[in-house]
Formats: sequence, C-alpha cells, structure tokens
Amino acid sequence: MKKTLPFCLDHFSIITDKRRQASEVLKGLGFVTSDTHKNGSTHFIFDNTYCEVFYTAHGGDLKWLTNTIPAGKMPRVGSYRLSVGGKDAYKVHEALLAGKVDGVGDVNPVFRQPVRYGEEAGEAGYQTIFVIGQEPFTDVLFGATTHLNKEYIVGLPSKFRHVNGAKQIACLTFFCEDQETWDNAEANIAKVYNAMKEVTDQEHCLNAVQILDKTSYEEEFNVPCPESGHFPAVAATFSGCVLHYVEEQADDWGFNHFRKDGKLYVDTRADLGIFLIFEP
Repeated sequence: MKKTLPFCLDHFSIITDKRRQASEVLKGLGFVTSDTHKNGSTHFIFDNTYCEVFYTAHGGDLKWLTNTIPAGKMPRVGSYRLSVGGKDAYKVHEALLAGKVDGVGDVNPVFRQPVRYGEEAGEAGYQTIFVIGQEPFTDVLFGATTHLNKEYIVGLPSKFRHVNGAKQIACLTFFCEDQETWDNAEANIAKVYNAMKEVTDQEHCLNAVQILDKTSYEEEFNVPCPESGHFPAVAATFSGCVLHYVEEQADDWGFNHFRKDGKLYVDTRADLGIFLIFEP
C-alpha cells in the first residue's frame, strides 16, 4: 500500500555525528552548497525548499532552541519544519491552535545567523514554534519556522545551482510499520495541512509526502524494510535532474543504484539514513 498526501514542509534535517562525510556524499552526487559549520549544519537550497545536514553527537541529544530529543539511531531525518508564508509567527501559532493540532508550543524568540546561499549574502532571522506529541512526529523535532529573510534562502534568484540539475525536492517518503502508524499519519498529516492552509508559503514549499507500508517499501527499494523505527523518513525525491550524470557519480562513489519507472534510486542509507531518488 502506497499513498501520496499533500503537505507543507519548509525543510527537513538529516542528523548525524558525521556531518562532513554526509555533506560530502551530497556534494559528490552533484548538490552544491557554500556553507560548512563544524558541529553545526550544512544547507542545500532548492527552488521550493531546502534540506540540511545537522551535526548531533553520537549517543547525545538533538537540540534546537527550546526543544531537545534523544538522537537515537543515526543517520536519520530527525527534524521537519512546516512552511510559513509571511513573517508573522503568531498568526501561524493561532492557525495551529485553531486547527486543534496537538502539542503546540510557544513562539520562540528570533534566532539570527549569517547566510550565503548565492551571490547575495546577509543575516537571516527565524522564529520557530515546536509541536510536541503530534503523532506520528513524536521522535523528531517538529514544528513551524517563520523565515524573516526568505529572500536570502529559497527566494534568492542567484542561489547556487546544483550540478546534477536538481531544481526542487518533489517528495519525502515515510515508512509506516503497522496499520496504527498508517492511520495516525494519514489523519494527522491532513489535520496539520488543513490547519496551515491559510498561512503556508504556497510557492516555497515541499508540498507532497508519501507513505508506504512494508510490502510497498520492499517493492519500491528492492531491500528489506526497516526492522524498527517510528515513522522514519526513508527517501527524498529530487526533480529536474540529469540522470546519467548522477548515475556516473554514484558509480564513482561506489553506491548501489538502479533505475525504475524513469527514476534513478541511489542507496545512501549508510551516510544519510535515506534513499535519494532522482527524476528528470
């Protein structure tokens, strides 16, 4: 069983205690970044969204502002933020509460950092609202982040282009280990999506997620399904890609890969915790 659902993600984060190695894998497959931060994060920017590799100590905790969770098994996708249009974090907070989303926290103070994701650079500010206890996002940092300077990030016309041709992240795929997880995912993704409809950045948004059960996972990826884990992200799909270039890079790096239904699948689970799927 497989189903695609509309959603509204601003970005996701891969957590690992080997940040540089994970970042080099992404760069080796043709993704471009200008930033690197020891014991911090590395960002890869696309037209609609971005992903980051975030350092977390082995056996430690993943911490961001007012929220902390056990790192657990790494590498894995350990953080998701909902896409926000405009700059009013309190309007987003009201929308989540009105939508009866469980576990909505307070609006965090503004966090600022210098950014350089293209020809223009500057200081970007962010405000985050964490959502704690909303199934099935209970073992990740989950919430909404308001970007006060999106013009320096996904909205930057001169942002660095990826050598592999990737323009957008088209989909993030999750594994449902049982029917209860599937039901929670389907219902609560819809609840969050509907709550955020009026405050989502519709232009800059990862607007689709896919959920898979055991049978569909094994058919999709030609490997046994994960032995355990609560609703893990198992793949990210990139669109606009030059498949033969990525295939050659995957060969050079020694990654297992295969083509199916016009897409290229590259097994990067050891370094990123997920498969990377490339489509034209």
